[in-house]
Amino acid sequence: MQFTRLNLIIAKKITYIETVGLNSVVCDSTGDLLFLTNGYQIIDRTYTRMKNSDSIDVTINPMMPAVSLKMPGEAQMYYLFQLKGGRSFSGLNGIAKYIDGKLYRVTIDMSGNNGLGIVDTARSDFIRGGLTSKMVLARANCGGIWLITHEVDSRNF
Repeated sequence: MQFTRLNLIIAKKITYIETVGLNSVVCDSTGDLLFLTNGYQIIDRTYTRMKNSDSIDVTINPMMPAVSLKMPGEAQMYYLFQLKGGRSFSGLNGIAKYIDGKLYRVTIDMSGNNGLGIVDTARSDFIRGGLTSKMVLARANCGGIWLITHEVDSRNF
C-alpha cells in the first residue's frame, strides 16, 4: 500500500503475521514498504524475515510491542524499540500487577542485504527493565524525539 498518492494503490499480498498488539510499519519517502514488525518478527518488503532478525528476543504479545524511527543523521539506519514482558494481570483484590518489562533497542541497516535490510546485532542491546507494556514516540519541542515508557507499579514515565 502506498500512502503518498491521492488514489491509494493496494497490492494484495497473502502473508500471515500473527499479532495481538500494535505493530510498527516503516515506509520510505515515496510510501513504499521498507519493513514491518509485530514485536517479535521483523519482515522486509518481500514479506520474508529480515536477515539476523532471528537474534532478537522479545515477547510474542506485549500490548505495545514495537515502535520505530529513522536514526537521526543516518539515511539508511533505523531504531526499533521493542518490549519483552510488561504484561499486566489481575493481582489480589483485582488490582492490576505487571510483569517486569524489558526494553530493547534493535538497529536496522536498510543498506544491508541488497536493500532489504539487516538487523545490526552489534548495535542492538538491552536498555532498561522495570517497565510496563506500553510505549510511544513523541516529538519534542527541541526537534528531538522522546521514547516514553511507564515504570512498573509507579506514576513515573
